[in-house]
Amino acid sequence: MSKPSSPLFSIVFILLLLITAALPLKFGALTGVPETGGMYPTNLWEAVFIAWPPMGFPLFAGALLVLTVAISGRQAVFAGAGGAYAGLWLVLLGATLIGRINASTADFVYLQVIHLAGLSALAVAAAWLLRQDPAWRGELQAMVVIVAVVVALLGVQQYFFGFDETLAALKSQAYGVSSPEVVAAFLRDRRIFSTFTLPNNLAGYLLLTLPLSLAVTWNFCARIEPVKVARLVFLPLMAGLLGFVLLMTRSRAAFISLGAAVAVFLVMLPLARRYRWILMGMIGLGVAAGFVYIRYSHRGFSSLVARLDYNWVALKIFFHHPWAGTGWGDFFHDYMRLKTLASAEAPHTPHSFIMAYACETGVVGLLAAGAVMLYPLYCGLRRFRSLPWRQLAAPEQAILFGLTAWSFHSLLDVNLQSPGCTGTAILLALCLLDGRELEWRFRLPAWLHSGAARLTARGLLLLLGLAALVGSMAMMRGDYHYAELNRVLRECCNPDAVRRPTQEEVRRCFQAATKAMPWSPFPWGVYGRFLGAAGDWSGAENCYREALRRSPERVSFYYELGRLQQRIGQREAAERNLRRARELFPNHPGLRGDGE
Repeated sequence: MSKPSSPLFSIVFILLLLITAALPLKFGALTGVPETGGMYPTNLWEAVFIAWPPMGFPLFAGALLVLTVAISGRQAVFAGAGGAYAGLWLVLLGATLIGRINASTADFVYLQVIHLAGLSALAVAAAWLLRQDPAWRGELQAMVVIVAVVVALLGVQQYFFGFDETLAALKSQAYGVSSPEVVAAFLRDRRIFSTFTLPNNLAGYLLLTLPLSLAVTWNFCARIEPVKVARLVFLPLMAGLLGFVLLMTRSRAAFISLGAAVAVFLVMLPLARRYRWILMGMIGLGVAAGFVYIRYSHRGFSSLVARLDYNWVALKIFFHHPWAGTGWGDFFHDYMRLKTLASAEAPHTPHSFIMAYACETGVVGLLAAGAVMLYPLYCGLRRFRSLPWRQLAAPEQAILFGLTAWSFHSLLDVNLQSPGCTGTAILLALCLLDGRELEWRFRLPAWLHSGAARLTARGLLLLLGLAALVGSMAMMRGDYHYAELNRVLRECCNPDAVRRPTQEEVRRCFQAATKAMPWSPFPWGVYGRFLGAAGDWSGAENCYREALRRSPERVSFYYELGRLQQRIGQREAAERNLRRARELFPNHPGLRGDGE
């Protein structure tokens, strides 16, 4: 046991601060995309300057929770509003497990469960530490602001100096898996993404941190004389830096979310009715102007229409599988069959925090995700209406505004899958809730206050931390070998390579990947593609069958197996597999004529 003022407690909280910095700087990539292997540093220089695999985040969060449990005293684990919020993340983790029931591909389940274990471990550990010593909240907020400035500066550097080099890093990280449309769009629009994988995730992060950055700058300038001059200098600099990067993400979902948050706060202000109507009219004009801008920009409404289609299909899936969902990863498969737009696009998620849980885990996931998102907003907005005007610019209200905008954005994009984005949101929500008691009172059974119950809770949380830590290491081990397999296969296809790997080297990499991830179809798929190109048709056919055994709803495996069988004269089998591919993805323009 360690007192809040002890050196041991300070060391653990410093670890939390370091994780806070690493979230956007190192863990801005997306998790839940097992088809592409991560990027792993091979030396200290690369470890400092490139992003880390997102599956590394649960390792750090799990270690933090283990240390927090080890140093904490008898204080209740889930006390106060912050503890209740951490508890909701544990409920969401439990709901995540439901997504295993109907899932057809195990990779998506393991990635999502371990990712949520990391987020839950972070929420519990941070809530526990802040409850023991609330004085550290200022340092946590300062770290968030400092890192937001660093991320923005890196975005500016990318826009003006390093855009071409950074875009080259967006090339496919997997053999046979490419993203030419994404790369072409970034080249055309010059959209900043800084330390994140996608500009939209960077936009969500900036929506979250920009208001707090302005509030902290405002308070910091109070220490500089003359105060008014300091604020006239530093506030525009902060707003200009972060605002420019947010604007250059060109995220239409971010602009819509920002407008929605402004509307909510204006409505909540204690104003006379006529002023309220004037503000509502201004909001309406702003929305109309935004729609006109989007309509006549070269990107138009196409992606917004696609988002609506994602959510419409997710709603259909939810009503078809209301109790257990379609399973993690199977929105990807179901969307290809149910989509209304004729295109080759097939997203992995519906681009919505709540709808992802609704369609892939059912009603329990829907309720748990809604509670996690709405609880801090409910607590904050209840208090906001009773505040005097002079307190409306306090950091807590800035955090509330940022969380509101981020929550709207999370209904339109994949913030959940980015540890850097969602992890920062968890920490700021805890800063908002820290020190508050629950809004309602209810009597708990006496046995829950016993020493045995508290010891059991600590034991379970220790197991959660260890599970996140060990699970992260296991997934990274498999992902590393899969990334190595992809790297070797890329070298085989590179005409400029000094030395091409031999088939034996490729086979060893394949065996290492399948040994580390025996459940995964993806090493089998890429190795089958390699064997087909090398003329080993029997080996390639076997690989595709093994891949389909592990992922029976995967369109690409049926299609590639069918094309291979066409090549070797197995017409009946080829037609059967190509027909199955068309059944699974009827709106794909490239599949309509195959095999006919």
